[in-house]
Parts: sequence; structure tokens; C-alpha cells
Amino acid sequence: MMMRELAKRGYLSLAIHGGKDQMDRDAAIADFKSGVVNILIGTSIAARGLDVKDLGLVINFDCPITWKTIFIGQAEQGEQAKKGTAMTLITQSQDKYAGDIIRALKASKVAIPADLTRLYKPI
Repeated sequence: MMMRELAKRGYLSLAIHGGKDQMDRDAAIADFKSGVVNILIGTSIAARGLDVKDLGLVINFDCPITWKTIFIGQAEQGEQAKKGTAMTLITQSQDKYAGDIIRALKASKVAIPADLTRLYKPI
């Protein structure tokens, strides 16, 4: 559905998720890395070691359920750190994940948005 909506707006994209076989996921990643498409939509399966140079933007559309799968937008490339932008979309009904997002932001030394702090309700 997201791919279709992006296509309607003129953006070519590919998706990787658990419902695709490994060959299709590998082909989508290869096309993304080579620049055939510049938008890759992925589930948390994409958090498992994708190494993409010059990645400028990552959007966590579905709120990650563990802090280890949250993309912050920084990847080490040799001795040089490349920085990008990452956004995580979170709703009020997902407030239980706010703590993990805050933890990931603190670990990455990134400012914590006030809206996220207000959403967080420690147990």
C-alpha cells in the first residue's frame, strides 16, 4: 500500500519484509544500493545488518518495538562517520515504546523531542 501511494506521487520504491522470499529481498536491496530506486520500504527485517553507503534518510513508519531496531541515522564508513536523518513515527497508542526510542536517542547523543518526552509514561 505504501509503495502504491508513493508511486501515485511519482516516487519509485521497493519493499522488503518477511512475506517476500530471500531472493526478492536481495534483489530489492541490490537495486536500492545501486541507485535503481532511492526509496526502500522495510519492516524490522531491514534492521538486520543492511550496509548502505550515503544513506541520507530513514523513516521508521511503524514504531520499532525494541531500541535495538531503531535507526538513528548514523553509519560508520571506514574511519569516517556519515550522518543522516532518521524519523520514527509514533502514536499515542504506542506510548509504551517511547522509552526505548528515548534510550536509543540518548545512546546516540541526539536531542530528545519534547513531544516524545510527554508521551513517555514510565511504569
